[in-house]
Amino acid sequence: MKKIWKTILWVGGFIGAILLFLFGKKKSKSKVYFEDKIEGKIEEVKVIQEKTSKIEEEKKEVKNKIKKTSTKIKETKSKIKDIKSAKDTINDFEKKYRKYK
Repeated sequence: MKKIWKTILWVGGFIGAILLFLFGKKKSKSKVYFEDKIEGKIEEVKVIQEKTSKIEEEKKEVKNKIKKTSTKIKETKSKIKDIKSAKDTINDFEKKYRKYK
């Protein structure tokens, strides 16, 4: 009788282990929900990446324009005469040719 119970217990345990492995491998509901949610967001991510790439290109163009304008500003500043020398010539002129009363 003991051998029969042992074999029944052993067979039951074996069947239970097989069922555990079969049903244990299924994905949980939260994981399935999460994967569905990710699949829905993939298209949105692609759209956002396209927009950011366009913005990055515009950003590079703006930086290039800023560099060009800064070089133009430097060139014009170098061409402009220094104001201090002009003031000195005016003061010299006033000292020489104008008489103060």
